Amino acid sequence: MMPKTHALVPALEEKTRDKTATHLQRVLLLLLDLALQSKQAHWNVVGPNFRPLHLHLDDLWETVQKWSDAVAERMLALDVPARGQVTDIRDGSTLDALPPGRLADTKVIALVADRIESVAAGAREAMEAVEELDLVTQDLFMEVIHDLEKHLWMFRTQIQAG
Repeated sequence: MMPKTHALVPALEEKTRDKTATHLQRVLLLLLDLALQSKQAHWNVVGPNFRPLHLHLDDLWETVQKWSDAVAERMLALDVPARGQVTDIRDGSTLDALPPGRLADTKVIALVADRIESVAAGAREAMEAVEELDLVTQDLFMEVIHDLEKHLWMFRTQIQAG
């Protein structure tokens, strides 16, 4: 006898689920854009701090990839498809593009820090918006913010005066 299959039934009401998914989608696009930009910076950074910055950008990329996957999977757990194609990112992310070509290490630090700050701010807005909707998603956003703000601190300390 074949096992009975069940349609995915999210624990949230449809209206609440859709509002929550809207915030998840916004954060997903920001994370995906940040991941792509961190790789762009990783490939094009030049200067005396190339090596440590090159490695830190890899760490950032891994962190952002982990969280973009978790955010997309949360959407799917809510029975809402995630959209993360290049056209979705282009149309839905609010991050400025990096300048083309080689980038000086000090410039990369400032540019990437600004983008991390923007994504963390977007995740914080989303976290506050879902507080009354879905505590599981709110907790996910808290974890995303924690890791982003840690990276932000690490980038910003490289440009702070002693």
